[in-house]
Amino acid sequence: MSLSNLLAKRIVKFMIRINAISENQQDIYQYIYEWVFSFLFYNISLLLIGFFLHRFVYSLLFSVSITLLRCTGGGTHAPSRILCTIVSYFEFLFVIFTVSFIVIVPVKTQIIVAISSIGIILALAPVDNSKKRFTSVQRKKLKIMSCFSCLILSILIIFFLLNKPDCSLIVVLCVLISAIDLTIGYILNKKASKQFD
Repeated sequence: MSLSNLLAKRIVKFMIRINAISENQQDIYQYIYEWVFSFLFYNISLLLIGFFLHRFVYSLLFSVSITLLRCTGGGTHAPSRILCTIVSYFEFLFVIFTVSFIVIVPVKTQIIVAISSIGIILALAPVDNSKKRFTSVQRKKLKIMSCFSCLILSILIIFFLLNKPDCSLIVVLCVLISAIDLTIGYILNKKASKQFD
């Protein structure tokens, strides 16, 4: 049991005890609180790791970029919470150490990767999964939010390309990771839907 799960359960039990919610609302509140705590713990831990590695700005850029992309674009989901955690931290460390130790990625290469990845995101997002399908209304809202996220990240990439190319590479790598994640999720959804046909 994760700390997020434990805290969420305790808060929900307290809310039931004081009659703030009914028992039949327990599952939805449990899910919401667990998601919020997981989100906060993950992002705070990224910032702390970045601080201790003397890469706080990199970790902040990673956290903002990935959050914008994952919250609006969806994508593939790991089969277990522990695997999701491992993959998430691996992606973070991969990006931080790649930017820290790769000499230079040419601006043209960053632009090509960014444009290609953003194109994939705009074409595919949002990608749901077999456990949670989006309604047409949700899909439309998430598509708009995805476009907005891509616009914000494009502006960040351009700004950093002109001023601090190592920081632009952080955002470019996050966009690339998200494009790969969405592509995998899209392919898995297509395979799953063919099995049911």
